[in-house]
Amino acid sequence: MLTLHEYQRQFAMGLNSESDEFLQVIIAGSGLTQNELFAIYRGSSFGALQTALKEIYPVVHRLVGEDFFIAMINFYISSHASYFPDLARYGADFAEFIRHYAPAQSLPYLPDVARLEWAWHKVSIAPSSPAINFQKLGECYAEHGERLVFDIPADFSLLASQYPIHEIWEKNQPECQGDADIVLPDSAIFYYFVCCVHDVMRIDYLTKEEWQVLSWIRKGMNLAKVVENIHVSLPEVNIVELLPRMIERGWLADFKIR
Repeated sequence: MLTLHEYQRQFAMGLNSESDEFLQVIIAGSGLTQNELFAIYRGSSFGALQTALKEIYPVVHRLVGEDFFIAMINFYISSHASYFPDLARYGADFAEFIRHYAPAQSLPYLPDVARLEWAWHKVSIAPSSPAINFQKLGECYAEHGERLVFDIPADFSLLASQYPIHEIWEKNQPECQGDADIVLPDSAIFYYFVCCVHDVMRIDYLTKEEWQVLSWIRKGMNLAKVVENIHVSLPEVNIVELLPRMIERGWLADFKIR
């Protein structure tokens, strides 16, 4: 007799067309075979995943067209099982899938556009970050100084791309009425911070220096280590000017002492 865990494992594999083992416990009826009965549920599950990906990646959908997109997500769904009860968490690795999907190789910017869409989706379902208490920050800095460790807003994303994916994203929004043509630069890197601050979702454009400092902060470095790295790698950056700007922009959500 199968355990509950084994039933669940076989059921999940059956939904993903990886196994027909689960059919043995299905009771045929209503003139339908075991396979036909399970196919109904399998098709419903597949359709739900298709709908979820369409809602999360509308720009990718628009860029490649309906037929291409359906073919691509069908292949993705067949090879990437859903392990979460919440469909909003499905598709996190879709950008990486696109990067290796042979029919999409003629659109080299497509994986990064998908990364931006997932980042936008993540902040859309994340709680808004609280504002920093400046009085408390001042008191802690006076007492602990360089032991301060800053936190980045919940479910933020730091992105870097050689393509202007923000322009591609903006010009493929339903409300955009302007010219949709994008000039792809020969050599450039674009830096982004995607977050939700005070219930406002944003894609902020960063300088290389801002992106680098935020990357260090994301790793949990305290202020002393961040300042040390700046002196070594970014001597032109003034942390006294940069830190207040980061706080004002909402790129830093909270802090602690380490």
